[in-house]
Amino acid sequence: GKGAATANETENLFVYDVRYHMNEEPKVSIIIPIKDHADLLKAAIDSIYAKTTYKNFEIIILNNNSEKEETFSYLKKVEEEHDNVIVKDAAFEFNWSRLNNYGMKFATGDVYVCLNNDVEVIEPEWLTRLVEKAIRKDVGVVGGLLLYEDNTIQHAGVVIGMGGWADHVFKGMKPQHYGSPFVSPMVTRNVSAVTGACLAVSKATIEKIGGFDEKFIVCGSDIELALRANQHGLVNIYDPNVRLYHYESKS
Repeated sequence: GKGAATANETENLFVYDVRYHMNEEPKVSIIIPIKDHADLLKAAIDSIYAKTTYKNFEIIILNNNSEKEETFSYLKKVEEEHDNVIVKDAAFEFNWSRLNNYGMKFATGDVYVCLNNDVEVIEPEWLTRLVEKAIRKDVGVVGGLLLYEDNTIQHAGVVIGMGGWADHVFKGMKPQHYGSPFVSPMVTRNVSAVTGACLAVSKATIEKIGGFDEKFIVCGSDIELALRANQHGLVNIYDPNVRLYHYESKS
């Protein structure tokens, strides 16, 4: 209805930032699968609590066969420190799709955010922006701008057909506004898919189209889920103002 959204000018020429207003904060379940690398997980969680303006969330950590004592110590500590952190053992062979589906079984949120353990929050409104788009009835999955440590682009949306079957557009480039056959990395736009390293999807959408396809063990199910959302008449969104570091190869 009237006043439900606003479009604001940005520093980039002819680029507008559309915001959807929420009357309340729906609960968010952030799902993070891990196997050891407690230092990475701590950095990710510390950044969430230090920088995130959105407050109605829980973090579900899925411990997938960790072996190091420092991991168990950290998991115990972080669960004690935060009322909204839940640690669950996922004692089965690694399968990214199964892990995130498993996490959804324990989730109490209206929006699920699948998050890698090797990310750090940059933009304080990252979660607000994901949620305000994911809860729209016409939206499938939502992702954001992920940067390497050197501030070049790791993810700014996925294009089907690149790199064999699908790849990240603008990968390795600077996050600057410029024209290209794929529009611009600084424009919020519909995309074919987004990476599962930071992927928001509403509970309602999952109930409508189903969860991740567990035939995809390591990668691919994030793409398949997005394409399935498209087949159900939903749009997938990339928002460059959802900004995090993604250290990628470490996790």
